[in-house]
Amino acid sequence: MKTNKATKYVFTYTIAFVFLSSHFMLGQSAELLKKRRQTLSAMVDKGIVIIQSTERNQSNLYEFFIPNSDNHDFIYFTGLETPNATLVLCPGSEIYPEILYIGGDIEHIKEQTGIQHVYPYKNLLPDLSNAYSDFSQLRYTQRRFKSLPSEIARILYNNGGKKVVYFNFPRFVNLNEPPPQRMKLIRRFEGFSPKYEMRDACDLIDLLRMYKDKYEIEQMRKATRISGEAMMECMKSARPGIS
Repeated sequence: MKTNKATKYVFTYTIAFVFLSSHFMLGQSAELLKKRRQTLSAMVDKGIVIIQSTERNQSNLYEFFIPNSDNHDFIYFTGLETPNATLVLCPGSEIYPEILYIGGDIEHIKEQTGIQHVYPYKNLLPDLSNAYSDFSQLRYTQRRFKSLPSEIARILYNNGGKKVVYFNFPRFVNLNEPPPQRMKLIRRFEGFSPKYEMRDACDLIDLLRMYKDKYEIEQMRKATRISGEAMMECMKSARPGIS
């Protein structure tokens, strides 16, 4: 069968839709992204929040049809689409309220995201390891020379009670497949101390993302308009005999 005008229009508008949607999604202002992070932090009663980017979902997830859907939370709060990156929020901290571990141009990422404390991804596990100790047990020298992990430890301390960590657990899982790679970090938290209480950050994130801000509504309207134009062009080209 020969390629017809309708097919060409569908292809052209689909490419435009994908490009524009991706461009708009990643073109969010640093002010907007910061406001989203602050809103999430205000919803947390204690502990820290860890949101990791994801490279892929598990295989055979029939319930959800959007590729790499777990990565959308990281994009929502940072505007960045990249593997091997972790956002750490420390509600109540005046020194390190937001920390981002990522690869790439640090200064450019600071400008893009509005996050002042950006570090190479390789620093994540060493910093969390140092923060794992009870704040009350940290020596003065350690607090002085390792201020970032010491501040995380202080936020986690909770007066000797449960140390709460909110984490972006997978929303959809296939128990017959290997667990997502980022679950290893959670198992490390739980495996070394019974004091840690892991909570699902998605319970808060889903509630936050349910209410669309002005930027999101604008992009949804643009996407709808592009889709509508594509459908109109297809209908103009439709005639008997076209598949």
